[in-house]
Amino acid sequence: MALVSIEELPNLIDRLIEEQVGPERQKAEIFRNRINSTIEEIRGIADRLLEENVREEIGDVSEPVLTAANKLGSRILSLSENVRTPESITYDCLVNYVQNLKRFQAQTVSFGAIWIRRLDRQFKKRIGELELRMRNLNSLTKILEDHVNGKYRQVKTFESLLKDARTFKSISEEAANLGNRLRTIEGERQELARMQNDLAEKIEATKRSEESQRVSQLEDRMEGVRRSITALFDPLQKPIEKLLKLAEAKKEIVDPPTLNILSRYLGDPVKTLCDEQERLSDLQAALTKLRVILEKNGLDLKPTRNRNAIKSIVEICDNNVLEPQRRDYLAVKQEMNQLLSSPTLAELAAERQDLEKRLKEVERTVGKLSLDFSNTKNRRDEMIRRMDHAKAQIEETFERLTGEKIDIEVE
Repeated sequence: MALVSIEELPNLIDRLIEEQVGPERQKAEIFRNRINSTIEEIRGIADRLLEENVREEIGDVSEPVLTAANKLGSRILSLSENVRTPESITYDCLVNYVQNLKRFQAQTVSFGAIWIRRLDRQFKKRIGELELRMRNLNSLTKILEDHVNGKYRQVKTFESLLKDARTFKSISEEAANLGNRLRTIEGERQELARMQNDLAEKIEATKRSEESQRVSQLEDRMEGVRRSITALFDPLQKPIEKLLKLAEAKKEIVDPPTLNILSRYLGDPVKTLCDEQERLSDLQAALTKLRVILEKNGLDLKPTRNRNAIKSIVEICDNNVLEPQRRDYLAVKQEMNQLLSSPTLAELAAERQDLEKRLKEVERTVGKLSLDFSNTKNRRDEMIRRMDHAKAQIEETFERLTGEKIDIEVE
């Protein structure tokens, strides 16, 4: 078994094609060249049928005959433009060439049947030359077609093998590029991981001071109170939203001042509740009206949602539930603001904020790189699967055509 590098594979197959089917290609080239010469002769005759050339060579010709000759000549020249000579003598190019030749002949014969009968004796010689060249073209086209459909079919097999080899090489190169990209991404991810660790350590360092630890405790306490207050108001979100929709539809079932108070607690009830201008008694009064509506099922809510909303109203209106939480939240917030106003802690807080911002940016970049890595790896895996399939197919075809086994070496 011969070992063949992927770089050398296309050249090997190219040499094989020349050895195996070189003579058949040479014959096809000869047929193509003879056909081209014949078409040029036909074009020359057609050019002599154009009006300006007829007037110059023949002179006295009736207008109808002159028109017929000009139409015939210009039409043949136009049709011949569609018969492009294939520069590459491949099987597919020659098959297409033969089809174009047959189409040109059929159209020329069809058009000639209309206009040749309108010409007079002065054109007999030219038309005879045209018919002779068309018969020659028909014979040459038949010879080329038989050649393409016969021994030349073997060329197609070799050409397909060469095409597969070039595709295989291209896939291999893309897989290699993707592999390089994966290594680059992994290097960037490792560098960012080091940055993450460094930033996390610096953030922790800002939290170790006594003041910072106290702020952290206060933040946790505030968050706990916030969650408790929010949990009280969550069951009221849907009823209040429904009241607002009814108001928009001009179906108000509660007075506007009450609706205005309730609507302020949508979204962030803690912020509204802790506003110095907000009075808890106003909220309790508005909720009492809402409770009356709910008890009558005036909002047509599901029974469970209705019961939960009424339960929340009862707890909010209980001065031993909401008011202590409100006072606790405000007291903690005030203490934390005082701590944050100290120069040392303010400096630490600013540093920590900057570090956390940088850490988030790094984390976002890591996320993008991880996605890029995943997509690139999937693409490379697909390329490798295609390579394995193409490699096996090429080696099998090569052995079938030559009787020799090869093992394609991929770097």
